[in-house]
Amino acid sequence: MVKLKFSPAKFLISILFIAFFIYSVVTFASQTNQIKENKAIIEATDEQLAAEKQRSALLDEEVSKIGSDEYVEKQARDKLGYVKSNEKIFYDKSKN
Repeated sequence: MVKLKFSPAKFLISILFIAFFIYSVVTFASQTNQIKENKAIIEATDEQLAAEKQRSALLDEEVSKIGSDEYVEKQARDKLGYVKSNEKIFYDKSKN
């Protein structure tokens, strides 16, 4: 019969190895969850960025029109209520 010798150094190394393995698995799982959360944040930020780029393009287009006669006329009609001479305006009383 073979007798096994108990070695405290081997036992300690085994315990350390198991502890390191458990630590590695827990760390990996936690980092995986963090990565998923960060990807969701990135996607939301990308969507917000796309919306802001579209809004910026619309504002740039409006800025380019500001000096034109059409823009000035439209603003005078919409905001100030101006009309051209000899122009007839009809109001729908049912919408009041």
